[in-house]
Parts: sequence; C-alpha cells; structure tokens
Amino acid sequence: MRQTRDRIFDAAMRLFSERGLDATTVAEIAEAADIGKGTFFTSFPTKEAVFAEVSTRLVDDMERALAHAARPASTLDRTIPALFEPALDWHAANPALSRAMLGAFLRDPAFAAADRAAQQRLLNALMAELVRVREAGRIP
Repeated sequence: MRQTRDRIFDAAMRLFSERGLDATTVAEIAEAADIGKGTFFTSFPTKEAVFAEVSTRLVDDMERALAHAARPASTLDRTIPALFEPALDWHAANPALSRAMLGAFLRDPAFAAADRAAQQRLLNALMAELVRVREAGRIP
C-alpha cells in the first residue's frame, strides 16, 4: 500500500510540476502511476489530498529535525531554524510547486481543508517547543 501511495504521489508531483494543479486530472495521475483510477481512490480521497501529502511529508521531516535539534540545553535560536529548515529547503528546490501550493491554498478551500491536519501538527510541534524552552527557564 505504501509503495502504491508513493507511486501516486511521485506521479502527481511530476504532473503538477509540468501541467499545473488545475490542469492535472485524477485519471492522468492514475495513468502516470500505472494504476487504475479506483486504486487512486483507495490511497487518496481526492487530488487535493495528494497535494496536501507534500505538507504531511514536510511536517514529518520538520518534526524529525526539531527532535534532533531539541536537546536539554537547546535554545530557540537553534531549534526554531532547525524546525523550519526542511520546509525552506523543499520550497527552494521546488519553486513551481511551491507557488502552485500557495495559490491553491489561497484560491480553493478544498486544498486548505486537505492540508489542515499537517498545519495542526506543525502548530503543535512549534507550541511544544515553546513550552519546553519556557519550562527550562530559557524564555520568560
């Protein structure tokens, strides 16, 4: 199941990058991933959900980076940049997809809704880090 999901994701990112979000259909993604359209829907409920997977994967990377940077003596000037570095790197490496993502989230509530869980996880990670540093006496 994970391999199929990854194939769908990779095919969708390629097509989104080449054709744009709006011009890419679920049928085209399924064809590019060499799966049936029904298989697409067993992995992702919508094309918006595939695009939101970018955020999910970025937040995974961001949480790992934060966990690596957050040592008992770590301060916010070390941990906050570490938290955001994976996202900054992805956006710098994928400018067309980055612009498409921002445009989709601003224009279409379906994209924003599909991304809400990743947004909440990121907010939770940031808040937990602020609490950790405050409890350690490193910020008032």
